[in-house]
Amino acid sequence: MASPHLRTPGTPSLLELCIKAATRDKSCVKAWRQKRRTFEMLPSELAHELFNSLLQSHLLSATLIGLFQSNLQEVNLSGEATVDGEWMAYLGGCRHLRALRATDCKALTNNAIRQLTGLTAMEELDLARCRKISDDAVPHILSFKMLRKLGLAETGLTTKGLLLLPGLSRLVLLDLGGCPVTDADLISFQALGMLEHLDLWGSKVTNMGARCLSSFKTLKYLNLAMTAVTAIPQLNSLLSLNLCNCDVESIYGDGTFSDSLLRELFLSGASLSLKDVISGSNTRNLHLLDLASSRVNDLDAFVHIPKLAILDLRATGLTNELMLKFQGLGDNLRWIDLSYTKIDSEGVGAIAGHAPNVEQLSLNHTPVDDNVFIYLVHFPVLQSLNLGGSKVNGFMTVGSEEFQQISVLSYLEQLQHLRRLDMRYTGVGDAALHGLKNLVQLSHLHIHSNSLSDECLQQLSSFPNLVCLGIGGATITADGLLSYKPPSLLEELDLTDCWLLTEPALLDFCEAHPRIMVWNEKTVPVTSSSKPRFNKKEYGDVVNGGLATSSTRQLLQAKLDMRKSSSKLSVKGRMQATKKAFNNTIGVGVTTKPLIVIDERIKYKKQELLQLRSADMSNFSIPNLRNLKDDLLKISRQNGEVRRKKV
Repeated sequence: MASPHLRTPGTPSLLELCIKAATRDKSCVKAWRQKRRTFEMLPSELAHELFNSLLQSHLLSATLIGLFQSNLQEVNLSGEATVDGEWMAYLGGCRHLRALRATDCKALTNNAIRQLTGLTAMEELDLARCRKISDDAVPHILSFKMLRKLGLAETGLTTKGLLLLPGLSRLVLLDLGGCPVTDADLISFQALGMLEHLDLWGSKVTNMGARCLSSFKTLKYLNLAMTAVTAIPQLNSLLSLNLCNCDVESIYGDGTFSDSLLRELFLSGASLSLKDVISGSNTRNLHLLDLASSRVNDLDAFVHIPKLAILDLRATGLTNELMLKFQGLGDNLRWIDLSYTKIDSEGVGAIAGHAPNVEQLSLNHTPVDDNVFIYLVHFPVLQSLNLGGSKVNGFMTVGSEEFQQISVLSYLEQLQHLRRLDMRYTGVGDAALHGLKNLVQLSHLHIHSNSLSDECLQQLSSFPNLVCLGIGGATITADGLLSYKPPSLLEELDLTDCWLLTEPALLDFCEAHPRIMVWNEKTVPVTSSSKPRFNKKEYGDVVNGGLATSSTRQLLQAKLDMRKSSSKLSVKGRMQATKKAFNNTIGVGVTTKPLIVIDERIKYKKQELLQLRSADMSNFSIPNLRNLKDDLLKISRQNGEVRRKKV
């Protein structure tokens, strides 16, 4: 007999249904509040789920926190603009609270932090980017004797408050990024004997202060990005070092020691001599190396990194000649990013077969062409491939006299582990996609090209494992979209810049496939054949020579708020929000008639539409209006003569 606890995968549990019902809207919350529900006996895990559901639904208020005072242990209020002293006052009664993350809460002040001083169990506090937090908040923070993690990045702290922080002797993590930490402040931090994570990016620390870092025996993570530090002393316990945008001269001095544990080195945007920095330090355990946007003119130093697995060389100016040095990297390399470099197909061929275990390869915005597919088959375990912005179009021209085009995307069939493929902003069109027909294992596919049409949707409907599909810039029609039969696993469909699609078609598709999140930049145009009855009190300001009513301003503001809130809103959510905003502006007794719009684009062929879209309209003129000024003056004189005769 089947267990009563078993349920069909994908269906919500009874607990999830209860929480959803309790947090559906304000009326539901008000109902169970009036019954004076108490959560004292509620398990902590369940209380947190209910609390987070209220927070995500924007139904949580300061007074509601009082109901959870016996249960809450970890709270994340990051980005909530309404969080202020009142919220902190109620949180101050949560005697079991161990972790509070309130980053980007602009209304938090020093006095608000004072409301938390009774929380003796507090172990983690993150107030990053709370601009009103200053030195006066530090004495209140010192009352948390058990505090182990403290985040005060980009706050108003100065040396006055920073010198008090060594009083938190149990700290293992201290994030002061963007704060004016000086060498004297850093020297005072030596009293923090348990410190493992120190973040001082953008500080005023120099080499003088950096010398004291050797006394931090337990330090594992150090971030000195965007500082004046040029040399790092020997730190045997360090696992991760960030020197992005620094002028790096040396790391670990002459590198005579042999017990370095360093696994991650971030040098993005740094000015350095790679040979001097790498060969002068012990990097035998280095796993990740980030050199993005740095000048790389020699890769000989890579022989000192035998365990390198992740390599970021974006925007380094790398050329084909330097790629030959990759042949000595060994079998450990798993992830290579060559985006925005000068590497072409021949450069990829230089490392083909020498990095057989690469799982992720990015050639985004490089000059690689369709010849690259010949070399890609030598990466047998490749799982993710990014060719966006390259010269790929899916066909190769062969033959010296009679030119013939052959499909090259079919080469990818040999990559049986490939799951993610990105070919945005390439020349790939409908015909080229036939080469992908056997890549049924793909879960993520992104293409952005105006050479795609309705045909591509029909081809891609046969990919059973697609979870995310992006077809941008395509000339997809409403009929093509509505006839598309998406795979059963599809969760997201990105139709950005598909300018032929209409809002009704998008809405119909969303209603037919509610489980799929559809992305598109369009919003529902609000139209009406009849104007509302205007009241003098409703008249607004003159805008561009016309009158803007208060209802119009509300609608425009609603649209503006939606654009500000997210640069990538779902179609269905945007349509519903716009309709709701419009409905709220219609006065009582006003009737509207649906406006019937005939899509004039159906008169044109696909190629004509593309020509119209890119046509230069700057010199466009209407012949009948050239003499409009003279005609108006003539009519005005005639009217004047008529009036004089009447007088």
